[in-house]
Amino acid sequence: MPIPCQRDLFDIPDDVAWLNCAYMSPLMKSAVMAGEAGIRGKAQPWNIKPDDFFPGPEEARALFARLINASADEIAIVPSVSYGIATAARNLDAPAGKRILLLDEQFPSNVYAWRELAARSGARIDTVPRPADDDGTAAILDRIGEDVC
Repeated sequence: MPIPCQRDLFDIPDDVAWLNCAYMSPLMKSAVMAGEAGIRGKAQPWNIKPDDFFPGPEEARALFARLINASADEIAIVPSVSYGIATAARNLDAPAGKRILLLDEQFPSNVYAWRELAARSGARIDTVPRPADDDGTAAILDRIGEDVC
């Protein structure tokens, strides 16, 4: 069942159709208001108490876990995508001579950590270009082989 139009939840002009959310998504109006409230709070840091740091992230973990049928203990919150990717790259094995697959035109935060892993381990980056038919899944599957870590 399709959901009703959600456009009014965002500050997007009528003449704009933004589809590249993998690059950067627009914020919902409610997220902008929450961000502004957070910035207002930081303007007076003496009012921020240690207990203010924990309820929000724990609630977010629980809600996301429920959304994907997981436990909140299985959800990690990281300060940024680049930090999460860097943490993953530091904990993965990439033997010398193996390939690390990356999609072409990735945001830099999804490139630097893998380049560093390749340089550190002797693996090599294999960038999968965007296919003319836009079937990125097939392009990736075609590149997977025994030499991919």
